Amino acid sequence: MKKILPYAEYMIYILWLNIATFVLRPMTWSVLSLDFRSDTFIGVSETVSNLLIYLITVLCLACFFKAQNQLITYRDFFSLLIKRALLPVFVIRLSADIIKAVLSLKPYLLSSVAVLLTEAIALYFTFYFIKKAIVPEKTITVNRAAFIIIAVLLLITVVFYASYYISAHQIVKEIIAKYKDCSFLSYEQAFGLQSELINILFGILLWTGLFIYFGLFKQYAENKEGSYRVGVLAARIICLFIVTALFAVVKMFLIPQGTLGTVGNRSISSTTYTEEKKLEADYSILELSRIDDRKQKTVYKKTTVYIRYLNLNILKFKRKANAESGILYSDKLPSSEVFYRYDFDAVAYISEDGSVKAMLTEDINSYRQKDENIISYMEYLIEEGYFEAFEYSYKYLIKYDAEFIEPYIDKSASDYFCGNPKNSYLNTGYMKNFISSCTVG
Repeated sequence: MKKILPYAEYMIYILWLNIATFVLRPMTWSVLSLDFRSDTFIGVSETVSNLLIYLITVLCLACFFKAQNQLITYRDFFSLLIKRALLPVFVIRLSADIIKAVLSLKPYLLSSVAVLLTEAIALYFTFYFIKKAIVPEKTITVNRAAFIIIAVLLLITVVFYASYYISAHQIVKEIIAKYKDCSFLSYEQAFGLQSELINILFGILLWTGLFIYFGLFKQYAENKEGSYRVGVLAARIICLFIVTALFAVVKMFLIPQGTLGTVGNRSISSTTYTEEKKLEADYSILELSRIDDRKQKTVYKKTTVYIRYLNLNILKFKRKANAESGILYSDKLPSSEVFYRYDFDAVAYISEDGSVKAMLTEDINSYRQKDENIISYMEYLIEEGYFEAFEYSYKYLIKYDAEFIEPYIDKSASDYFCGNPKNSYLNTGYMKNFISSCTVG
């Protein structure tokens, strides 16, 4: 147990440092707040805030290396840190910030991955120069197996980030192409926080790998062998949390820029679900914000919808991007079934025998079972002129009712949908291109 505790302590420090950075500012190790695409190149308050956190990070890292040189006095420790390490690490950090800003001029997959690699290189040389200043005579001892494992995990994280980036930007691209009003769409609110969380994972793995590479884990464990106490570790962790909390409070009052602000969760519920032959829609909106110019700026929003029948959830889904609540419509067809749709995110029906079925509209084209009720409802909506009903069900109808759908899979049918005021919220170019890409069989 005592052999594991030193490693556990350093892992807690690494986790806490990355999480605290995420809370106190957007997840980036930058000092300068550069954006060459805007009129203001340097955000003063954000730069001061980033600089303060970076100084603390450098000091913490130097303290880790001090464990490799226990004979050094604190006076000499601070002297060496200031004289030998601060200048090169700041040059490295500012150079990395400028490179990242240039790469961000035209954001695309390769530039985004290059930003991650720039961070990795900058952090490596930060470790290198601090070690060279504090323990110049100490050689680097590498646990090759552990380092290879961390390197592989970092590579997997980069691949995961690239996959996420491609998926997220494709969603944004499709929404912008499809809808005339994209005011509900914000890259920050839709995908920004997820990117930061991936950056946290990347940062934790990167720090762990560098701790292994520079022998920090091994040396600390050797120094503590035989004298480690659980109570001492608990006291250190408690002190760390207290100091971090005090620092966060001070930062909130003096330099709040970038700090994670409110976390809100709004839930809207119907008052009753007891009425038969009726569905209800509840939803909850989770919002997170950061402080920008001393105002709360939403950086994440997720709307979750619950389709309910007689107090039971029959379907749960997340709305497109960061769109808020929609409308639950009911339609009466000549048959005895009662049909519902939640905008065009989901459809549902209640059969005469009281059975209920609900599904996402985007799943209809890939639905493998024949459902006469779904077929009837989609055909009804298409006859009413709703393009999205056609978009989400034409493949399904080709399979089970080709005679009905084939006339709509024609270039002339684009005028039928484009001229209908029910589709006024959609871009006509998107509708025409979609119809022209449809094929029969």
